[in-house]
Amino acid sequence: MAKRIVEDVENVFYPTKPVVPFLDIVHDRAVLELFRGCTRGCRFCQAGMLYRPVREKTPERLLQIAKDTIANTGYNEISLMSLSSADYSKLPELVDMLMEEFKDKQVSVSLPSLRIDSFSIDIAKKRCNKYVKVVLLLLLKQVHSACAMLSTKALAKKTYWQRVQMPLNLGGIQLNCTS
Repeated sequence: MAKRIVEDVENVFYPTKPVVPFLDIVHDRAVLELFRGCTRGCRFCQAGMLYRPVREKTPERLLQIAKDTIANTGYNEISLMSLSSADYSKLPELVDMLMEEFKDKQVSVSLPSLRIDSFSIDIAKKRCNKYVKVVLLLLLKQVHSACAMLSTKALAKKTYWQRVQMPLNLGGIQLNCTS
């Protein structure tokens, strides 16, 4: 079996007319794939090693996909997806573009898959009005310090809990944590 890598993620087909179910489902939102691959190289993560190199879509392309998907589905939430959304190099610019585009359409932006060590308080502060909200999902993985060093996941306990506290101090942000 040969490995296949999509080198040009900018122009690859992306479904903007998914089947929208008539009943409530768990992931009832539009999904934008920011990029493929990962630069972290965590020793326990198979995906981070197998899907290299990192290939990003431009914010302009992602905005067009978002507009098409929202128009075709009627969803009121956009979820920014990747192995780690905070590693997308144009994340602040993209969030600004999405929030500007959808500020009058009551569409929220969700940022799942954020590692606690790469969480950006500036992204969390971006709230245009009462309809546009930022939903954060922080992956709270705290392991024994020796294991953390081996797996390239070292983060001091004090820093760890400071990072968890930051979004809570802002107010107006829905914070979902998982471990």
